[in-house]
Amino acid sequence: MRLYLARHGETEGNFNGRYCGICDTPLTERGKAQGLELSLKLRGIDFNDIYVSPLKRCSETLSRALGNEVTVREEQRLREISFGIFENKTYEEILEKYPEEERLWSEDWKGYRLPGGESTLEAYDRVQSFIKELEEQETMGETSEERNILIVTHGGIIKLFLCYVLGENLDLFWKLKSDTASVSILNLSQGFWSIERVNY
Repeated sequence: MRLYLARHGETEGNFNGRYCGICDTPLTERGKAQGLELSLKLRGIDFNDIYVSPLKRCSETLSRALGNEVTVREEQRLREISFGIFENKTYEEILEKYPEEERLWSEDWKGYRLPGGESTLEAYDRVQSFIKELEEQETMGETSEERNILIVTHGGIIKLFLCYVLGENLDLFWKLKSDTASVSILNLSQGFWSIERVNY
């Protein structure tokens, strides 16, 4: 089983340096163009399944990359980490309005649950549950044919996928990168994960 992890195109939130997890910030003109560029990276691949985050920036990127005729499964567990009270704010605005919450988050970025949002650990748990379902499907598969699965999601979620494959080590989260409209490829073979490409 090969997973193609594609991040959505650039959004207005990305461009303006805002923390946008579950707020549905639209694609910029560059982000729309990146969706078309993504089609070149995915050209010639037959996907057995396509999963997409419920947020519009992902579904719009997917439609620009592959059109509207493909069968897609919307998956709630693929939504971005929820930033709660930090949503749609710049870091400077967060420091001004929520200095205590920012301090607590900086001291325990994995476990601290942002008011109205979630912790990184909580987001990781839902991503992990999704990955384990895919692993079970692969184990129960009756065909030797390799499955290609496209997942259109968010930068933080892609980094959590990579943390899982790299020994379930969340400490690596900030050492990883996922650019807008990039693709990372993970391969599951004989029960073992490997990373084929990252952020291309």
